[in-house]
Amino acid sequence: MRLAVIGTGMMGGRMARRLLDAGHELSVYNRTAARTESLAAAGAAVAATPREAAAGAAAVLTVLADPAAVRAVAYGDDGLLAGTEAGALWLDHSTVAPEDSREFAAAAREDRVRMVDAPMSGSLAAAEKGMLVFLVGGPAEDVAEARPILDALGRASVHLGSHGAGTAGKLAVNAFLLTAMAAAVEAVRLGRVGGVEPGTLLAGLGPTEVVPQWALGKLRKLEASDARPAFTLALAAKDLGLMERTAAGAELELPLLDAARELYAAALDAGRGDLDFSAVEGAGPQAGV
Repeated sequence: MRLAVIGTGMMGGRMARRLLDAGHELSVYNRTAARTESLAAAGAAVAATPREAAAGAAAVLTVLADPAAVRAVAYGDDGLLAGTEAGALWLDHSTVAPEDSREFAAAAREDRVRMVDAPMSGSLAAAEKGMLVFLVGGPAEDVAEARPILDALGRASVHLGSHGAGTAGKLAVNAFLLTAMAAAVEAVRLGRVGGVEPGTLLAGLGPTEVVPQWALGKLRKLEASDARPAFTLALAAKDLGLMERTAAGAELELPLLDAARELYAAALDAGRGDLDFSAVEGAGPQAGV
């Protein structure tokens, strides 16, 4: 199958490589062209514009940082919608707000392109191994057609509802992820002021099965002053802003998420945006856990 991947950063690049390894013909585009070099060496065609990447593809996959980045590659004379053939699929794997996904779906419909929102949950290692989980929104028939592509990239794809449902599900996942990480960091700090060093406390937390293994892994890395990013703090702060916008649109109050957003914003202001999202509230190489 001829496919296109637009956005070949840390996650998109790994997904593109999986598709190449599965035998698909692939065209790729990335704003920073250097991030396509390894894919070109593996057999991908590198396009000069999103429109060129999308031309002739049965499905176009976008893996981008935020709603503005999606709009930048989707719209305009050089955008993917200008190049995508009528009836083709557009799978947006970006983390955006539900209203953004509905906007993209409406724009795609005008060009007779079938858009599906399919953000994913999973680590970079999961992307390399094809073990991502996709949360999907869109018409059932379009989701069914997209499923073989998703199966090449992940271990599960769950159809949550119409356009925007996939992104709503992803924001819910990240709401848990980001608040739990902040709570885990504060728990270790509380233990420290009570007289228990982080390494000792982590050894005691593991057998309780209360703290998730992923959080323990993050805390152990922070103890070792390792805040290399798998998911940057800047992206975490962006996602919390999307949650705020989504909640505000429904006049929904979420005080825990509001507090988390302030914590991540403070860490961002302190210059930790390029570190892993676990480096929140004084964590990481600068201050220790």
